[in-house]
Amino acid sequence: VDLRSGRVPKTEYGNVLCPPLVPALPQGLAHLAFPRIARVCRPLFEGKTKKKKKEGKEGTTMVEGKMEGSGKVDWAPAVVGFERRQGRWTPQVDGVVVLAAQQALVLEHYLEEETRRAEEERKRRVQRGLQAWRTLLLTLKKNKDLQREYGGGGGGGG
Repeated sequence: VDLRSGRVPKTEYGNVLCPPLVPALPQGLAHLAFPRIARVCRPLFEGKTKKKKKEGKEGTTMVEGKMEGSGKVDWAPAVVGFERRQGRWTPQVDGVVVLAAQQALVLEHYLEEETRRAEEERKRRVQRGLQAWRTLLLTLKKNKDLQREYGGGGGGGG
């Protein structure tokens, strides 16, 4: 396997077989088995990175820039086994395979993306919590108003 071209050697299906399907990866390749890492590799392969910059409280703007380094990051899905699904054998993909020289760049972008994703998830959880509190307080206020208007004896009248 010649890695001097800067390309990850792929199978005819466009992926790379990883251990335990093969004894070892070729020298110069790195297997990155992290969730959602392919989402980071796609923009890097196109030669663009996307960074979100917050502008005030209203919204975000996307800023595209060329990635630093020697060019595009070549990558391939990492097949680590096969599993039976609905009567067929399908490849079990776990992470990606990149050139070892580009591993640090991919990991850096992955950590930035995961940090951004975790922050967005935290904001969504806070919003859901605030909405739940708002609903509870409005319900309690409405119950109190109804008690005041129609009385709250609970005796049934008669």
